[in-house]
Amino acid sequence: QRFHKNAIHTHRKKSYLIIESKMRPNETVDERYVLVKPVNVGYFTKTQSKKSPHIRNEEKARKKIIGELEILHTDLDIDKTPTTYTKHNKFDSKPIDADADGKATPIPVIDAEKFIFNTKGVVLKFPIDPINDLYEVDTKTGKNVKPEVINGLHAIEHLLQHAAITKAGISPENIDGIYDENPSSAKFKKIYIFDNSGIGESGATEAIYHNIEETIRRAFEIISDEHKGCDSVEGCVNCTFLMRKCTQFNSNLNKPVAIKKLEKVVIAIFEERLKEYTNIKWSDKDERLDMENDLREKYGK
Repeated sequence: QRFHKNAIHTHRKKSYLIIESKMRPNETVDERYVLVKPVNVGYFTKTQSKKSPHIRNEEKARKKIIGELEILHTDLDIDKTPTTYTKHNKFDSKPIDADADGKATPIPVIDAEKFIFNTKGVVLKFPIDPINDLYEVDTKTGKNVKPEVINGLHAIEHLLQHAAITKAGISPENIDGIYDENPSSAKFKKIYIFDNSGIGESGATEAIYHNIEETIRRAFEIISDEHKGCDSVEGCVNCTFLMRKCTQFNSNLNKPVAIKKLEKVVIAIFEERLKEYTNIKWSDKDERLDMENDLREKYGK
């Protein structure tokens, strides 16, 4: 999807302007082409898409419940049609025509080819607290989810990707993430961690789903324990991380909300594990106590 009209493509240190693209990403055809012309410009372009996900058949999805959090492993259709692109200096990668905050100014893509990416993903349905997570917009509109809650889910999406790399042992190139940024009131908001490999079949999300409890615990550990010195609401490169594929350009993050939401899930994991161990008939009392202490050290802090 990075090929579109007016994008700058670099090949062997030479720049080319794309004047027409017919890649037909969702068609099985032999004829695909991109027309370019050589240009002498001091910038390159980065393409962005909204990455709109759709669960193909939720009834067939594999499911887990942790406390109030429902987790699915399912087939996804993701609309990755290019929407905007930005210009960056070819020598230092800094944005050209940046705004007052130094962020790149998005330019709408013209005549973008529609691209639906078929893949697999892990979907986490984070419950929305009707008392603490909503605010009254007006009497006509009703209630919306607070912006800081939406931003907290964005931070969790970043954290889950990073935690999955270590806990599930997968390449960062094989995964990507989406969070539901629609502020409309709902019982839950979804976070999607999906397989971003060429054909969506690398097995990355299978590994994440299999290790989801450890992935969530690791995400909470990173943001709550390892970087206590970071006082920024948005976090930093070491706790909420910079994700290369982030559609929000690594802004609109909320560390305190992410900690609160993840803590609730980690407590639920701890209570479920503790209940499992308590119900086991232990022949050695000391062994049971050691196991419970290990569990408290890992999850109960």
